[in-house]
Amino acid sequence: MPLALYAGIAVSDFATARDGRKFVAHGRVTKPGRTLTVTTGDVFAETDAGLKPVATMLATMMAVSHRKTSG
Repeated sequence: MPLALYAGIAVSDFATARDGRKFVAHGRVTKPGRTLTVTTGDVFAETDAGLKPVATMLATMMAVSHRKTSG
């Protein structure tokens, strides 16, 4: 079973999180691949006015197979 490592990640902070009672996060695979997979995610704070965007993420994940090391 391969491991997943990130090859690159970018996170944008839209608002301070102190306004929210709880947080809701949504993640999805944007482009699956054999070795590299692009993913995105969004975090929202639940406020009296509704959901408020807190952060968004774009990450590239890399699948790595287990390898025996010599020695």
